[in-house]
Amino acid sequence: MSKTRKPFRFTYNMALFIIAVVMFVGVGIAKPNFFSGNYIAETAKQIIEIGIMVLPATIIIISGGIDFSMNALLIVSAILSAIVARYTNSFVAVLVALLIGALGGLVNGLMIAKFKLPPLIMTLATMYLYKGIAEGVTMGIVSVGASVSSYEFATFLGMGTIIGIPTQAFVFVILAVIFYILLEKTCFGRYIFSLGLNEQAARYSGVKVDNIKVTLYVIGGLCYAIAGMVYLGRFSSLRYDSADPLTLQVITVVLLGGTSILGGSGSILGSILSIIIMAIIKSGMNILFIPQTSQKIVLGVILLASLMISQIIDKRVAKNKVFKKTV
Repeated sequence: MSKTRKPFRFTYNMALFIIAVVMFVGVGIAKPNFFSGNYIAETAKQIIEIGIMVLPATIIIISGGIDFSMNALLIVSAILSAIVARYTNSFVAVLVALLIGALGGLVNGLMIAKFKLPPLIMTLATMYLYKGIAEGVTMGIVSVGASVSSYEFATFLGMGTIIGIPTQAFVFVILAVIFYILLEKTCFGRYIFSLGLNEQAARYSGVKVDNIKVTLYVIGGLCYAIAGMVYLGRFSSLRYDSADPLTLQVITVVLLGGTSILGGSGSILGSILSIIIMAIIKSGMNILFIPQTSQKIVLGVILLASLMISQIIDKRVAKNKVFKKTV
């Protein structure tokens, strides 16, 4: 008895992969040194902290939430850990960074889940709160306008290598695998999708909605702290006003990867492919000597395109023309 073949289905992730390949080859043809191993490694370094933040941002947005405090949590956790490292050691500093990140995420999650505050408003408020703490600490302990310096472990994360491969790349790959399994292969992942599709229905089905929301924001805070250590190590120093544009870049990457801004659909694979595309775009514009002002325009166009793509996906999902997880 012959098996019936499933019809070939061209998915959004396939489109992203083709776009990434075409862009990579196109830039490489224009500037052949773009294909060199060293340049590819440098390209990866420029996007890894964004990639680390994209992973939790993806599952938060799929659940129907949003987090605008991510760049502030990155900064405050990195700054406080750097200050602690001056008087203790790297181990204690890392624990402080992770604790601050988890605590910041916990505040976001509890206020959103328990007090029913809108995620957009809540995380905008905590963005200013966490950034204000970072500014206050650097003005009170360091000096006005001064930066904090990196410490041993952060430098290893941001600039170190393992068998010739940047350490931060290993960190990202490990986290990406964990998030992929979490979202695609576990009950917790199915609960995340159910929250984004219909929170009330999920609640009536026995899903512990509030616990899941809090957990998602705590996971986010931990990942932002890790990204903060990578960021600090890569630049060797950090000011309270550093990393301001990262939040919008992260959200742009998530939306470009096919995650619906309304929640309920998206995939980690799509976000990873989108990270690769963003890395090629940013690195390609640099190697082609495109001015910084024009680069901002390009990134703005990409954000608009991402929002349009998100709207199209939302309509197609509503009509059941595309799988929710693979878009």
